[in-house]
Amino acid sequence: MRHAVVPTLVAFALLLSSTPGEAQRRRRPRNIPVEGTTIEWTVFVSAHGASPSSRGAISASQGSVIIPETPYHCTFGAPNRQSLGGVNWSETRSLECTVGTTVISTNAFCQISGADWGPRAAVLYLNEVGATERVQITLDCAVQPAP
Repeated sequence: MRHAVVPTLVAFALLLSSTPGEAQRRRRPRNIPVEGTTIEWTVFVSAHGASPSSRGAISASQGSVIIPETPYHCTFGAPNRQSLGGVNWSETRSLECTVGTTVISTNAFCQISGADWGPRAAVLYLNEVGATERVQITLDCAVQPAP
């Protein structure tokens, strides 16, 4: 009976020496810094009419989205980065489409909080529901922390 108590005491001592708080501190990732972090932006254009869907990276400045076989002219804005004390920050971009004198626009952003991040995509639907020429445009992001 005495031999069974010794391994139990050793296991209990090991359990106490490595508390969950210590384990979390050892594995805790570092905050994603405002400076040196790259945010990659992409635009997705859904299939419409005879045109296949496409996805591609966009430039770090403002530019145009090419939507073949439609009367729409779409643009994306330059990125705008904002910070609240360096730990919580975001980068936003606008997406705007026009046809004739009609304008529709929205914004996308990547939100960073400490070591975590999340995309908030911008989505625009162009044309009537059910139309074969209906187009979905999505502006999305991904965070690439500095090494």
